[in-house]
Amino acid sequence: MKRKKGFKVLALSAALAVGCALPSFAAEEITITAVGDSIGRGFGCEDVVDYSDCTETDIRNAHHLAKPSEHAYGAVFSRLLAEQTGSTVTFRNYSVDGYRANNVMEDLEANASVYDQNDVGLADALRESDVVLVSLGGNDFFAFCMEAIAKSCGVETIDDLLAGFEDGSINMDGLITGFVFPLLAVDKEDETAAEIRTILEANCAESYQNDKALLDKILALNPDVRIILNGIPNPLLEETADAQAYQLLSAPLSYLLGRYNDIMIRLAEEYPNQVAYSDSDSAYAAYEGEDCPSRVRINLGDIITRLTGGEFNDEAGTLDIDLLGDYLWNPQNFYVDPHPAALGHQLMAENTLKVYETFHAQEEEVQEPLPAKEESQADLNGNPSTGDIGTAVAACAALAVVFGGCATLLRRRER
Repeated sequence: MKRKKGFKVLALSAALAVGCALPSFAAEEITITAVGDSIGRGFGCEDVVDYSDCTETDIRNAHHLAKPSEHAYGAVFSRLLAEQTGSTVTFRNYSVDGYRANNVMEDLEANASVYDQNDVGLADALRESDVVLVSLGGNDFFAFCMEAIAKSCGVETIDDLLAGFEDGSINMDGLITGFVFPLLAVDKEDETAAEIRTILEANCAESYQNDKALLDKILALNPDVRIILNGIPNPLLEETADAQAYQLLSAPLSYLLGRYNDIMIRLAEEYPNQVAYSDSDSAYAAYEGEDCPSRVRINLGDIITRLTGGEFNDEAGTLDIDLLGDYLWNPQNFYVDPHPAALGHQLMAENTLKVYETFHAQEEEVQEPLPAKEESQADLNGNPSTGDIGTAVAACAALAVVFGGCATLLRRRER
């Protein structure tokens, strides 16, 4: 039996007549759609492959044109939900590496299927969805870094920045003194970081408007859908980074990525009946196992040595973007990959399930049947809240962004 839109429980007339409480999870059909970025797609869940004999196109396709992973948090959440409820769950993943809210909006307006295995376009999928999972924010942070780097290097646009890296007119001195040093002080009232914070504020304001417009569009298509916003998890755990990297990067990156998670929290508060926030960072923090939930392996000393010691620089002291790119794109050297590993996605999925259960339980409580002597009608006029959505404390240790690797990734993504 197809369930009604949203998390509404089927109000069986026989159960209502005798005043019986509905089961927590009735067997039903649930349709889940995921939209968003590389975390939503499951980048990092794939097995590590030796790309040493592959062309740049092969590497690019493997990283940015791959199909959604079955280990992505949305897919894992769907399986967990099916196992726990006995429901028939249909899951479609429309997340794409590099996406921001405006990219999702473009696919929505075009009703694009995005991947071959999606049997319907995105707009049609959203119309028939009960739950929509959203993962956004990481690429907004990336865009902020690129704009800040461009300004610190004295160029107007990101295209100018990339061209400067290509022809050697931008050297490491401007990048480090104009961007890296202010970035490391961005969480403090430091005068050197004032301009970078101004850029951050403008980027966050734009991100909020774009994310809100996307939510409004989804809810216009399907007013009964429930949306779960997944925060960016903190990949910079002490045991996954050398002490120097953790000491330098933990506080500023927690501050920066926390700002983008704050956007998700704010939106959940503005749509309390329809949107909830899943604090992925808390899922990481609660993990007590020995395995690492993140792929990040920051060897700061090695990267600094390569960037300043000549291996990534030509004789003039400029950044050799191709050598840096070859280093960053070799999975064996992927110290700077901030994406969750399969374990991280499992933790995110379990946390998402808890948010779903809370949402579901609150709506079930609102719809609890009246005593049999009164009119047998579930109260559908309640105002469930998302509950305690937690506090955003997230960090994204993309050291490639800090040291110019972000320029490499964007350059190769746009080819």
